[in-house]
Amino acid sequence: MSNEPDQSEPIEILRELGLKEYEARSFVALTRIPQGSAKEVSEIADVPRTRVYDAVDQLQSYGLVDVQHSTPQRFRAIPIDEAIALLRREFDERFDSLRESLEAIEPVGEESLESGANVWTTSGEEAITSRAIGFIDSAEEEIVFVLDGDDETELTPKRLLDRLRVATERGVTVYVGALSEGTYKEVQATVPEVEVFESELEWLQPQTEKEDERIGRLLLVDRGRVLLSSLSSGNSVSETAIWSDSVGNGLTIIGRRLLAAGLDREGENLDSAENRAGSHDGTGGTDGESGDEREQ
Repeated sequence: MSNEPDQSEPIEILRELGLKEYEARSFVALTRIPQGSAKEVSEIADVPRTRVYDAVDQLQSYGLVDVQHSTPQRFRAIPIDEAIALLRREFDERFDSLRESLEAIEPVGEESLESGANVWTTSGEEAITSRAIGFIDSAEEEIVFVLDGDDETELTPKRLLDRLRVATERGVTVYVGALSEGTYKEVQATVPEVEVFESELEWLQPQTEKEDERIGRLLLVDRGRVLLSSLSSGNSVSETAIWSDSVGNGLTIIGRRLLAAGLDREGENLDSAENRAGSHDGTGGTDGESGDEREQ
C-alpha cells in the first residue's frame, strides 16, 4: 500500500527526532491499528515485510512498541501520549547532557563584548523571538516594543507575551506601539498592564507596492539594549534582526530616538535618560566632555 498523505508529516517529524525511515513508517502504521502482524504493518506502512521485523525490534528497544510472541508475531504501539512523553524525556536528557558537556569545555579565549561595535545579526522568527525574550527577561525598569501587524508572521507568540506579562508583574513598565489594531488587542489581552502609545513609525513601512521590506519588531529595553527586525516578502516572509546590548553604540541611540517621537514624554527627558545611560559606561557625553563642561 502506498504511503498516504496524512502519514507523511508524523513520519518526517519522527525522522527528525532520530528514527530511521522504516522505523518511523512502522510506528505510524501501528498507531493506526490496535495491533498487527508484520504483513499488516508492511501493507499500511509501505515497508518490505522482512524489514518490518528489524524496524519493530528497534522500536521495542526504544520502548515505543510491544511485541506479542505468538505465531505469527503481533505488534502494537504504546499509547500516543505515552510515546510523546517518552520521546520528550529522551530529548530532555540529551539536552541536559549537551548543556553540561558544552559548559565543561574549556574556552579557548575571552573576547570583550563591551565595545561600541557590539552589533549582531540574527535570522529567523524563532531565533529572533528567543533573543527578544532574553532582552525582556533582563529588563529592570522599562520595555518599549513596536510591532508590525501582518497576519503572515508570528511576531507575538505566546511565549513572548508571557514574558512581557512576567516583566510587568515584577514592576517593569511596558509600552507597546502596535502598527495595527489587531496586534495591539492581541498583546493587551495577554498583558493588560501594558501602556499603549502611537509609535508614529508608519513612515518606515513600505510606501509603494514595489517595496518588499518592512519593519517587523523594534524592541528597546532599559534604553540600553535594542533589537530591530525587518520582514522581507519575496517568495515567503522571512525575518532578519540586528541587535545590540551595548549602551554607547549608534544603533542603540537610533533606536531610542526613533521611539522618542511616539512615547508620551518630553524629548529632553529622553535625552536625559540617554545621558544617564552614557554615564554608566564612563562616557557621560560626546568627545570626552564632562557634565560641567557641557553646562558651560
